[in-house]
Amino acid sequence: SLIDEAASNPAVRKAFDDFLTSMLLVESRSAWLPKDVVLDTVDQLFSEYNTYARDFARGGVRPEDILKTKTRLLSDVGAFVGKMPEGAHATFAKSLRKFVEDHPRGFRFSPGLSAYFQPGKGIPPTKAQVLTSWHEDQWQRIQEGFVAAADQEVRHLYDPYMEIFARIRRKLVEACRREDIIFLSELNAKARLVYDQGIAPEELYYRLATRFEHYLFDEFQDTSVLQWDNLRVLPEDAIARGGSLFYVGDKKQAIYAFRGGETRLFDDISAQYAAPGYHLSKHHLNTSHRSHARIVAFNNEVFSLQNLEAFMHARDKKDECLIPARPEDLKELARVYEGARQEAVNVSPEGCVRVEILQGADKEAVHADARPRVMACLKELAGRFALGDIGILVRKNQDVEEVTRWLLEEGVPSSSERTLNIKEHALVAEVTAFLRFLVSPVDDAAFGEFIQGRMFAAASGISQDDLRDAVLDWRLARRDPLYRSFQRAFPAAWEAFIAEFFKNAGLYPMYETVSSFYRRMKCLENFPDDQGFFMHLLDLIKASEDEFPDMASFLARYDEMEGEDLYVDVVSAGAVQVMTVHKAKGLEFRAVIIPFLTMTLQRGRAGQRKALNYTLRHDGDGGLELYHFNEQHTLYSRLAEELSVQEKMDLFFSELNNVYVALTRAACEMYVFIPPRAGQAVHLALY
Repeated sequence: SLIDEAASNPAVRKAFDDFLTSMLLVESRSAWLPKDVVLDTVDQLFSEYNTYARDFARGGVRPEDILKTKTRLLSDVGAFVGKMPEGAHATFAKSLRKFVEDHPRGFRFSPGLSAYFQPGKGIPPTKAQVLTSWHEDQWQRIQEGFVAAADQEVRHLYDPYMEIFARIRRKLVEACRREDIIFLSELNAKARLVYDQGIAPEELYYRLATRFEHYLFDEFQDTSVLQWDNLRVLPEDAIARGGSLFYVGDKKQAIYAFRGGETRLFDDISAQYAAPGYHLSKHHLNTSHRSHARIVAFNNEVFSLQNLEAFMHARDKKDECLIPARPEDLKELARVYEGARQEAVNVSPEGCVRVEILQGADKEAVHADARPRVMACLKELAGRFALGDIGILVRKNQDVEEVTRWLLEEGVPSSSERTLNIKEHALVAEVTAFLRFLVSPVDDAAFGEFIQGRMFAAASGISQDDLRDAVLDWRLARRDPLYRSFQRAFPAAWEAFIAEFFKNAGLYPMYETVSSFYRRMKCLENFPDDQGFFMHLLDLIKASEDEFPDMASFLARYDEMEGEDLYVDVVSAGAVQVMTVHKAKGLEFRAVIIPFLTMTLQRGRAGQRKALNYTLRHDGDGGLELYHFNEQHTLYSRLAEELSVQEKMDLFFSELNNVYVALTRAACEMYVFIPPRAGQAVHLALY
């Protein structure tokens, strides 16, 4: 709607012009479809807004102002090259001339930018060089120009993105009011808005507060400031009436910072109630009731402050510090990990931890080395534990996919987001193939997939080999659609299992049609272990019937579905569980395998796609600021350098907490495989 409005509204047109200009300043491509990029950007900013319930701050510098700064800078460099000092250093002169030739209209802060422009880099001296005051002043002007251009990009490049978001958000609010819609992700932000605007919060609090006197908050390390602000009045009122507030959590397991989780709430709230008149009680739980003594001892050593501080001071082969820790970062480390040491309840000699270093020059080679080791480890464990007691923990959903594929190819029963995704389930695929055939009888591929599957063979009694032979004969003849050939070859099966659905396609509600199909094919009788998948498909049909009532529209919608809506909430007791560390938080397994234990200080927010790679910070007025920078910006802008260090430390603590969660899930045995260090990956076990 807003894109259409841009054609007639100059203000909207200007907003989009600024947006596209800012996009081209940072991206080398100039032919992006703005609609795709805008939607992707708005999706990200919508999530950030709902996480913090704060507006985005804009500085008022337009992309054209950044372009003007760069244009003046190019002119200054060109003037310097035109009056190159007599006897100038040959490499210096060549570098500047190349810059002018390669950048006639603009430039990007990229690795190809000449290092001579960096602050503090003077004109390299030579014996024959003759420098005038103009040269010195002009060179200082050039270096100051690069600093100014870098600082403008860091601070203001994403201002137009925020302007587009603000306009689209207004459109969204109007549409939601018309349709009486609210997104679940908005609830916290909407509640904050109600309180800030004073829309009868006293009555709301009164109705709730008088009912409860004692409040317990679990997993408090993942609570956001917004969530706490929306709820704090209730426990405060309860405490004033003689009630209590009890909150529990583990700072070391704070792995949801990207959703606004803030571990400092632990200390801030305890400091608030340390005042006279309150009874404050703190308890540290230092006993592990989950893990055997050997696992506890291993983790005590890994996560001791002494070991972690040594790790943060470790240097690589180039004698460069791996982690740019500052004094305040070491204090933060102590704040979170000073109570990491645990005592084991189970002190039996059983239990073990085994760590192996993987080999390989790239990801494919490392995974190729990991697969046989993991499978051998799993085979060994299967002799001592039920498969359902074994967990394989990875960091990324892609790794869940890959490890699950290993297990399936090796014939090992597994339970993961992939195996619990009905789109990945073979029998559900046969059902949807039959529905596609009913929508379009000439869809030979769909009909062929259905009749050659396990479901039809089990119901009809015709062997899958005979059905495959029938399809092969049809392919050789190819005189008419596959269903007609099948009808001639197996008339009884056609009449018994397909004819009625074929004749009545579209006459009955889809839910009723699929339910009848299940009964006719005896799906629940023949495949009782897969009942959850069949029922989940029916649930999706039921939930979509108002908006997508017919087969064609539902199937189109089904093809677009992704994410947790497709997952069946069942766990097989006889299957190895493969999941991400985030999903494993709070769980335990008798045996744990970690195929790729890494800590990667890689920029980029979770879930982020192609539109933005930003750093978010809170300004002093309660707004949100988005900063853009890369490694080149840090060489020119002090702000970018500070943001880079802070971001790396934020990533480090997030990664460290993820490793802690992963290494504390096992009760009896734990097997850890560590890839060799590459890129921005760092590993506790290697230092």
